Amino acid sequence: MDLEMHKMEKGKRKPHIFLAGDSTMQAYTKDKRPQYGWGERLHEYLDGELLDSYHRLQCVFEQQRCFESERFIIDNCGMAGRSLKSFIRENRHLDIFSNIKAHDWLIIQFAHNDIARDKPERYTPIEELKTYYEIILSAARKQKVNLIVLAPILIDIYSHEEATLRPLVKDIKAYVAEIKTIAAMHDIPFVDVATITKKILNYDLHALGTYYLEDHVHLNMQGANLYAKVIGDAIRQWIE
Repeated sequence: MDLEMHKMEKGKRKPHIFLAGDSTMQAYTKDKRPQYGWGERLHEYLDGELLDSYHRLQCVFEQQRCFESERFIIDNCGMAGRSLKSFIRENRHLDIFSNIKAHDWLIIQFAHNDIARDKPERYTPIEELKTYYEIILSAARKQKVNLIVLAPILIDIYSHEEATLRPLVKDIKAYVAEIKTIAAMHDIPFVDVATITKKILNYDLHALGTYYLEDHVHLNMQGANLYAKVIGDAIRQWIE
């Protein structure tokens, strides 16, 4: 699309895809490189060329970033260190529901921080997950917003010998099962991101480290592209 056509389109509201999640989704500034979140790259795998990237006017959350392509605006509200509980308690969901419109999309991806027993502001006992998801589901129904729930990305426990991350993976598996159950109860689309990614990599997970930073949790650009493609391909069936 040329610049003049882009200017013409700006007067007409495009469908918005809002993202709510944690550091693996979040948009990052140049000073944080080589860290990326998959939400920065999703536009490319849903719609191609990026036309514009900007901070939404009057949004009080500094990390928020919009990525505008020809057909969509992806409004990335992901924030590092947040569980769904802390995301809600900081009123980040209210920012989304103050700006989202009927028939827009909201994509939710949490779990990595929800399991953090040593961080009470994040930790959500598994039996309380339903309470927080229903806050989002209730607001979405009221505003006629379309929801998609994602399982979290993989934690890389495969490309190295470090054992400290392995207990986290066990806990996350239990949380994902509960989140999947909640989504099914409410007839909400659910995407098992980790399982799809394993299949795409032909279960050769020893090479997974090439997609991650040295902590084996956060993504480099190659990893952001991998998960943006996985997620973009998975959700296309609902948003197109």
